[in-house]
Amino acid sequence: MAKREHAVGNPQKTSSKKTAKRLAVKKVMLEEKVKKRAKNKKRNTKKKK
Repeated sequence: MAKREHAVGNPQKTSSKKTAKRLAVKKVMLEEKVKKRAKNKKRNTKKKK
């Protein structure tokens, strides 16, 4: 368990490929979410005429 705590968010340190893959997928999803949020924010903060 301790090893897994240590390896969270760092695929290089995980022994299993499955865990590494899951973390990679999670990371990608998170990046996409951040991009989407930024886009929405831009759209929502346009000045009203």
